[in-house]
Amino acid sequence: MTKQTNIIQLNHLGWNKTQDGKTFFAPYDIDDEGLDFELKKNVKHLCPGGLHDLLQEKGDSNEWKKCYLKLRAKNNIVFKFATAASFAAPMFTQNGDLSTFVCNIYGEATQTAKAILRASASIWNDPDWFVLCPKYLKNKDTKDFSSSMSNIPIMFAEYFPGELSISDMETIFFYRCTGDRVGTEILQSKNKIGTNFVWTSWFSRLLQCRCDKEWSEIMRVDANRTFSMNCGFAGKEFINILKKYNLEDLERKAWKYGKEINNIAMPKGKFQEHGIFPGMLLLADELSEKYIFKDGIRLTKEELAECYEDAKHVEMQVEKRDSMF
Repeated sequence: MTKQTNIIQLNHLGWNKTQDGKTFFAPYDIDDEGLDFELKKNVKHLCPGGLHDLLQEKGDSNEWKKCYLKLRAKNNIVFKFATAASFAAPMFTQNGDLSTFVCNIYGEATQTAKAILRASASIWNDPDWFVLCPKYLKNKDTKDFSSSMSNIPIMFAEYFPGELSISDMETIFFYRCTGDRVGTEILQSKNKIGTNFVWTSWFSRLLQCRCDKEWSEIMRVDANRTFSMNCGFAGKEFINILKKYNLEDLERKAWKYGKEINNIAMPKGKFQEHGIFPGMLLLADELSEKYIFKDGIRLTKEELAECYEDAKHVEMQVEKRDSMF
């Protein structure tokens, strides 16, 4: 007897609800009760299998974890920062002003930064195509792509050093905000992002972590190969962990963490208008260490405070934004 499948029309991947109010995470969970789904919009040429297959498990979860733990043991702030930013994407439920934030890994050690970005991408899928290059995006694609992605990190690496397209970043950021999509954008760039971009709200949602030393351990070919061949397990595991919690309770805890990080940053002349963003990274790091890695390696409030922007620059951008609206 053929199993009956109910097709659900979805506007986006990530957290969704059935007609009877049951929460599920697409593309996970859809087979539990004979449910299948299709997106109302798809960008097949950006994802080999279409967005339906964006999050896939591949290879051996033990091999992935063994390699990831080896790199975490270095207690490198950039690696911890990228990992936390990747896990934080599905933790947001709010739309509008608190929907999307940007984490940038920048510095002269571009190959190390790119390798770290690829490692954090392996949490969800094969980094060989999960990490996008802005040059490959066409203007007509960005709206459909952005509006189809919620609660999933969007990752960009410079095609060549110094060629990160800020306009592409801003377009995706804009469509995510206006389309009520939530999550993180994780970038890798040679230079620190300045205040010279159009979408002024972006600067008050920005954390930047400097990668200024080559890290030979992560540059080894076998680490990159491991993450290409073994990937996608931790993302699904983390979603199952989040189901044990009320996401609104997590957001309140993130606000608390954010205030504590602000108290460390402000005496140093740094500030983050939306403290929930760094607070969410700290909380994502806490949960992933507690349930997945269990290695005692944690991102600290002091380390996150160093990723804040200069308070004067933030104030200038906030005033510029407020004057526009």
